[in-house]
Amino acid sequence: METSLDITLDARPESKLDWGLEKVLLQSPSKVEIFFDFGWEKGIAQHPMDFATAKLAVRHFAKTWEAMALSHVSCQPILYKGQEIENCIQGDCISSSQILAGGFSSRHQKRLQAINLFSHYLTTLAALLPTSLADPYFIFNPRTSLTVSETYHLFSLERFPYLQPVIHGKALYEVPETVKTGVLFPKEDCCTQSALDAVEEISCFLDKQSIAHTIFSETFGSERWDLLDDLIISPYCQAYGLRIAKGFCCAGGRAIFCNKDMPRIEGSITWEEYIRLKENRGRGI
Repeated sequence: METSLDITLDARPESKLDWGLEKVLLQSPSKVEIFFDFGWEKGIAQHPMDFATAKLAVRHFAKTWEAMALSHVSCQPILYKGQEIENCIQGDCISSSQILAGGFSSRHQKRLQAINLFSHYLTTLAALLPTSLADPYFIFNPRTSLTVSETYHLFSLERFPYLQPVIHGKALYEVPETVKTGVLFPKEDCCTQSALDAVEEISCFLDKQSIAHTIFSETFGSERWDLLDDLIISPYCQAYGLRIAKGFCCAGGRAIFCNKDMPRIEGSITWEEYIRLKENRGRGI
């Protein structure tokens, strides 16, 4: 019978890091979930010493874990739990020219400013963990609503390549094998509000047709298409998206192009053709 433990480690600046982790793990669990409590409930403080103590805590854990050689224990680290994305960083962040040029709403701009700095903090901490562990989670339960496209844009794999975002209890990139449809949106430096609106429209159509789907940036297209049958190339994907589509079709998949100006390739159909197929299916035609 599997035994599981949920452990909270006091990793706040005033902590002595005397966790007694070795004693706890003598219970021989087969799985542990470890939350690092850095004292960031109200946001990650930008004072250099606060971040330095967080890195010290993670290094201390890594050294302890590796010394115990617990190869039989599955460990899921959690580096953050919070609610409001805008508050995950204390103080003001400076908007980059890329954010300003994207035409995003003022609220989404503020979220992007915070999440960009936040991703730097968490990615740095994740790199200090033992490589034998699962990619660390960070957990958000936003009280304010996010659209589907905003969610996948904020928590994209480009921002968090070695972490797993968990939003309202859903791990965004742990996709069930039953999901056979993917939606590709433009890589970060080409993403705009118009691109997000287009992805949102596609996702809404798929939901209405009860088609389970996953969404990811074209930067990670070839890494995420495994087990998918259909890959929808959203209209603001350009040459890079076309290369992804060609590879996907060569691997036996079907690409659906939303941009009418993209050249047709063998194994592809247009978004309009896809809509007709799905709507006719719904009518039993």
